[in-house]
Amino acid sequence: MRTIKILGTGCPNCKTTEEIVKKATEELNLEVNIVKVEDIQNIMAYDIMSTPAVVIDEKVVIKGRVPKIDEIKALLQEGIINIDDNCSTEENNETSSGCCCS
Repeated sequence: MRTIKILGTGCPNCKTTEEIVKKATEELNLEVNIVKVEDIQNIMAYDIMSTPAVVIDEKVVIKGRVPKIDEIKALLQEGIINIDDNCSTEENNETSSGCCCS
């Protein structure tokens, strides 16, 4: 089973990100383990400077912004086709709509 981690200290953007991830997995009919990571030390271990962030199978795929549902679905579908693929949204738009978490 795949694991998706939502990194963030609980601000509105982090909560929205969690809702989007849950909705995307439901729409794709996927069984995944969704874990909220709110401890700042654990978040820092992922080399994240701004939240929210999304980690799929220990790979940071989104950071510093709220993703669109279609983006999450695409990342998950790529993983279904090739779980070993190093897919990532890279760091494009990392600073657009940063979170209130500090």
